[in-house]
Amino acid sequence: GNTQSKDPLKQADAMRRLGLTTTLGDPSGRAPLVHPQQGSDTCAIVAQQQILMAHGLVTTADPVKTEALLAKEAKDRGFYNHGTPPAYQADILVDRGLLVVKQRGVPLATLDAAVRRGGMIIASVDARHLWSVKAPDTLGHAIVITGAEISRLDGKTLGYYINDSGSAPILKIKFDNGQI
Repeated sequence: GNTQSKDPLKQADAMRRLGLTTTLGDPSGRAPLVHPQQGSDTCAIVAQQQILMAHGLVTTADPVKTEALLAKEAKDRGFYNHGTPPAYQADILVDRGLLVVKQRGVPLATLDAAVRRGGMIIASVDARHLWSVKAPDTLGHAIVITGAEISRLDGKTLGYYINDSGSAPILKIKFDNGQI
């Protein structure tokens, strides 16, 4: 069957259908929180917006308008100017009372532990790997990790579910031996 497929998505789907994996987090429930970012540089704004929406701290009625309001707020506060510097990537969340842990260069085991606790995680990634873009320079991008698929056989993380405001389809699963 597809459990032996070379395509990691087909392999994961087959394992899930056979009951060999379990899903952590709520990727399906969190998928509607993302929308295509309106600015070429608002990925971190939209990532924070998703978490605020999940906590009921901003409206879900007009996500494009909310993105614009959050971008203006972030710009006015110095958190955003042609992108969001990593140091400010969760400051809109902090301003609204959410507990945030910021880390850079996180080992995969640390990321995995955070996902297993069920939180939504903003991750800074090189979008070249997500979008199969051949470019000489890193394409800095923020995504939200919404869950993980875990093997019931050995407890290993097989892959992560992400909300990506910069590409379609919006809900993806990336299985690359831990590389996102």
